[in-house]
Amino acid sequence: MIAAGSAVIPLLIVIVYDRPLWPAILFAVWIGAIAWYSVRTVRKEYEERMKRSLLAAHETAIHTLNHHRHDWMNELQIVYGYIQLKKHDQLLQSVGKIKERMAQESKISKLGIPSLVLYFHSFRTCNADMQLDVRLDEEIDLTDLRMEIDAETLSQTIQDTVRIFQYIPRQTYDDERVLQVMFQKRPGELRVAYRWEGEVPLDALDDVRQKMKSIVQGKPGMMEQPDSGRASFEWSVPCVT
Repeated sequence: MIAAGSAVIPLLIVIVYDRPLWPAILFAVWIGAIAWYSVRTVRKEYEERMKRSLLAAHETAIHTLNHHRHDWMNELQIVYGYIQLKKHDQLLQSVGKIKERMAQESKISKLGIPSLVLYFHSFRTCNADMQLDVRLDEEIDLTDLRMEIDAETLSQTIQDTVRIFQYIPRQTYDDERVLQVMFQKRPGELRVAYRWEGEVPLDALDDVRQKMKSIVQGKPGMMEQPDSGRASFEWSVPCVT
């Protein structure tokens, strides 16, 4: 702003000295310097924002890895305890849960949109107020579906919809807050289903319904509520066949 305002000085010189050539040259050089400075400043600010964003992403990834390592160590300690106590039934159940969790995390990692994959994997690290259970019946690479919405818009929309459920008020102090998000590939569409486990007050349910529909407004697909009495929604995203 200051640099642009300084162009008034050579402009006044041009107006006052309307015959000599040097004021016009000075004005042109001055404008060129202002343009160069402005571009340089904007580029520097953009680079700084990118550095901060990249640093934040790296820190999130590190926290997520540490959190997952801690979780897996706990699981291994439980398995080791069952082995020592020779509780084979509990051991088989624990190993089965670990295998299922590993399979789901593997499918999440192959969704194909890095921002969405990082968001899902880091959710437990960054959000302690709600548990997010992501489910896929099969491996899905979202970038291969030729959806009528770009990958980053899809990722941001899903994150925004998940955020809505975080503001559902608690019924009791020890209320278990779990949101299940399921991805299903169907002919001509991708179905993203949301299932909230637990009861929701009617006024809060109305608020969730309005916000869910508002978020997808103007985007491809429809947001439906299969059960009007529960916080369950399905977003159908059209795919090019």
